Amino acid sequence: MQTASSIAATATVRPFRDSVDVAKSTDSMHVALAAAKAAVLRLIARNKLTHATTAFVMDIDDTLVFDENEDEDGRDLSHPCGKDMKELRAGMMELFTFCKRFGAVYLVTAREAAQDVSDFTVAELKAAHVRGWEKLFLCPRRMRGSWSDIAEFKRRARRSITRNAKRHILLTVGDKWSDHLAHVETADADRAHAGKCKFMLLRVVDGHQHTVIALKLPAR
Repeated sequence: MQTASSIAATATVRPFRDSVDVAKSTDSMHVALAAAKAAVLRLIARNKLTHATTAFVMDIDDTLVFDENEDEDGRDLSHPCGKDMKELRAGMMELFTFCKRFGAVYLVTAREAAQDVSDFTVAELKAAHVRGWEKLFLCPRRMRGSWSDIAEFKRRARRSITRNAKRHILLTVGDKWSDHLAHVETADADRAHAGKCKFMLLRVVDGHQHTVIALKLPAR
């Protein structure tokens, strides 16, 4: 089973230490959010970026929208943040609002690209008070067969944002490695970290990822 360091090495990811003195991973959501915000502000100032040229990419499930703790078969799906889930939800909404202040927010999800799914997703987001995103990317059915395919779909979505919308993606936010990295066995990586309450702020140095830093949330 891969460790955090071996995953990072495989995916050419480095700890982000450019804006605040923060460890690669932390159990404190507040520390992680403060580090992410400080990093974004420094990147904007250093590169003289404007609202029109800046983008942020966020996942939906277990990032902006959180399901109940059991699925339809009664299996336990408890989130590793446990009793701090209310704070996690509030923190993610705070981060979403922060990102909208400085650029366009794109939602990229593994949910299937079908009209009924799109309608449900938009309604669910609005019910969760998530409003004002720039564009919603849903995954084509042909690319939902594996986590590697999903990771590739998300990479293509990021490429579309940087090339077609001509924006700089400063930050990706999500609970799965597939939200951030295209060239890693995300299923094994997610299993290695599932249930461990860690927030990881990483610098993505592989040019194929089309982003600068990534906030990896705890997975379940």
